[in-house]
Amino acid sequence: MKNSVYAYAMCLAVLMISSCRNERRSEANNIDFKEYTMDSTYHLFDDATKPAIKIHLSMNYPVKYKNHSVLDSLQRLIIMDITQTPNRAMRNPEKAMLNLIEQQIKEYRLLEPDYEAALLMNDNEPLASFSYEYTGNESNVFDKDGIFCFSTNIYSFTGGAHGLGIVKYTCVDLSDGSVITEKDLFLDDYESILSPIILEKLAEIQNVKLPKDLENNGFFDISDIKPNNNFYLNEKGITYIYNPYEIAAYVVGISEVFIPYEDISFILAPQSPIKRFL
Repeated sequence: MKNSVYAYAMCLAVLMISSCRNERRSEANNIDFKEYTMDSTYHLFDDATKPAIKIHLSMNYPVKYKNHSVLDSLQRLIIMDITQTPNRAMRNPEKAMLNLIEQQIKEYRLLEPDYEAALLMNDNEPLASFSYEYTGNESNVFDKDGIFCFSTNIYSFTGGAHGLGIVKYTCVDLSDGSVITEKDLFLDDYESILSPIILEKLAEIQNVKLPKDLENNGFFDISDIKPNNNFYLNEKGITYIYNPYEIAAYVVGISEVFIPYEDISFILAPQSPIKRFL
């Protein structure tokens, strides 16, 4: 009986320790955010009867964090990604979004002579091909354990058969505000080891027997499929994102590859941020 009680107590202790570890792994970063959203529509020649460009922008902008230097870095990174510019000095989210809207409208207005010419050739019938769309969204993806990851989604339609959406992920080490790259995560020779793992995962996702068979499913040369530094992290693993036309035809869409940390633990660098989750 005593042995049973002792065994039960030991199991309970192990469970309590495991629970404590899980709690430490799930510690919130306590960053405060404010959401900014802007919508704008501009018609060619500023005439509501003519085609227009519709613009929608949104971001979760960090406004408070215990480390002011890191907060400054987060603000800079988010604005640079959503506006697609290298302006490191910009810290005003509203002004940054207005600047982007003005730039999109400026470029759209360059179509006005082409629209007039096309209208004459089309017996003054409305031309839907001149209706454009631009969307930029920033979203929080992971915000725990000293790591903050966010996504930037840019969609642009400029006529033709379809628009194009691009997703970029950025992960930040909140100890110093630096962007986490593959070189921070893995040993020097990681690419030669990680590439086959990514290919195997893609083959599973596409339900093909061999990675080479991916080329029959709309993928380009599989020898070009490698880690691309476009990833996000969470407690369970790393997820790579490949945008349309990056490794496959447009019809394939975005390819998302999740890799559990346990599968790549042997190629982690000594100071890899991932190690805190193992």
